Amino acid sequence: MSAATCTLAGPATLATHTALRARIADFIAAGAGTIDWAGVDELDSSALSLIFHARRLAHAAGCVVHHDNLPAALDSLAELYGVRELLRG
Repeated sequence: MSAATCTLAGPATLATHTALRARIADFIAAGAGTIDWAGVDELDSSALSLIFHARRLAHAAGCVVHHDNLPAALDSLAELYGVRELLRG
């Protein structure tokens, strides 16, 4: 049986942060799996917060969350904020 996937679409910005944070929390509470970012068409630094939030929740729940298809712009933001290494870890 394959692991579950949470597919994100649309913007991952401050305007959508609260809803996406809740969706990710529910996904991880259900056992986690993979968060697919392929449908994200706009992002800001809130997207970094979502990744680190997912990681913290998964760690606390004793499960693993993977991120697929991270937008290239996210790497630039991670570099700008000095968290690129954390993004990869």
